[in-house]
Amino acid sequence: MDEEKDIKQNVEESNARFYKASESLSIEKMEVAWKHSDDTICIHPGWEMFTGWTSIWESWVRILMHRLLEFVKEDKEDNQWVYSSFFAFITEQNTRVAAKEITAATALNSVKTIKLFCEMNDILLPWKRITRGLPKARRYADYRAPTLEEVLMVIVESCQTSVPYRNFP
Repeated sequence: MDEEKDIKQNVEESNARFYKASESLSIEKMEVAWKHSDDTICIHPGWEMFTGWTSIWESWVRILMHRLLEFVKEDKEDNQWVYSSFFAFITEQNTRVAAKEITAATALNSVKTIKLFCEMNDILLPWKRITRGLPKARRYADYRAPTLEEVLMVIVESCQTSVPYRNFP
């Protein structure tokens, strides 16, 4: 009976780790959640079965890259949506700075990384207007650049969040 309870608890903990990693869009957390062996199996809905950690890892990278491409495609169809998404992101960053979850410099660096991504993908946005709402940051160390996972999270959340349209002057 105790062994069955232990197995159930182990499965529940593994599932919780997987869903937390999946929601975080972090490859590193996915690496922790999955067993790294040749007999590990993953079946994404509508996809073929992947066997072995390497092919599973590659499938998750493809999923995350596809989300980035969806973001770029959305901009081509509706630039106002992208603008509104970044405005919502700046608001969220300000909230995180106020709650001392991140520094003002980290918020600024997040925007710089996203701006570079947008420029490389010909997403044209009024960056002066967007960044005007950021808190003032120190211009020296004591901060870090956002990780790839944090950038992916921002972009994917923007794709998943329905931001109401608003006309900005």
